[in-house]
Amino acid sequence: MDLGYIYGLICSIYGAFEDWKKREVNDFLWLSMLWIGAFIHVLYGLSNLLVFFIEVLAIFLITISVKFERFSKIGYCGIFLFIISAFLFKSYFALSFLIFYIIGIFLYYANLMGGGDCKFLMGVSYLKGLIFTFVIFLNAIIFVIPYCVVILLTNIKKGNYKKLKLKHFPLLLIAIKKDIKDVKKFETIMGDDENLSLLPKINEEEEKTYKGEVWATPQLPFLVFICISYIIYMLYPQPIIFDLLKLVMFG
Repeated sequence: MDLGYIYGLICSIYGAFEDWKKREVNDFLWLSMLWIGAFIHVLYGLSNLLVFFIEVLAIFLITISVKFERFSKIGYCGIFLFIISAFLFKSYFALSFLIFYIIGIFLYYANLMGGGDCKFLMGVSYLKGLIFTFVIFLNAIIFVIPYCVVILLTNIKKGNYKKLKLKHFPLLLIAIKKDIKDVKKFETIMGDDENLSLLPKINEEEEKTYKGEVWATPQLPFLVFICISYIIYMLYPQPIIFDLLKLVMFG
């Protein structure tokens, strides 16, 4: 195991604990992976000094934009420097970061993943590269399935499906019906029996006021699944989902 893998593993374990408890992840984790990654790449001869200085400047600008809200637009200058590094100097790690930057934006604004999870993947992509990050990302998606099964069984046990319309049945996999008073801070309300949404607005403030019972999603602690996938990578560095598809299709 190289230094990048070890540091990423430490960050994923710490991030998993944070995500499980608070559904929030400290920006220090993904930013530190950028900084550590830059030095590891030059240490192992994976980038030259010019690329190193360009990317360190990019990381510095991104860090400033994250830490100081009034300088938030400076981060775009950092992204531009990564573009220069990726396309003019053919930096694999800069390209990896940019690809997961785009993926992260899509997942975030589509309300499919929280901002902390997206940024963590960006950090890993720069630290370890595109292929590695895709493998642990795809494997993490597989581990979401048992989590959804637990939610489904909980809903069946409580009989929460009885008043649910057929078109809203997918909610049984991602949300639990509970009293509004029991909804935790990190949970997202998806509506009540009269007004439901199948897509949780995990990145938006809740404006409506509900009374009685509501459907609330605990939000998937995705970094927990990334951490599991990260550890499994040591034993099986392949996308498990492809093997499962082969098993289903070809036996």
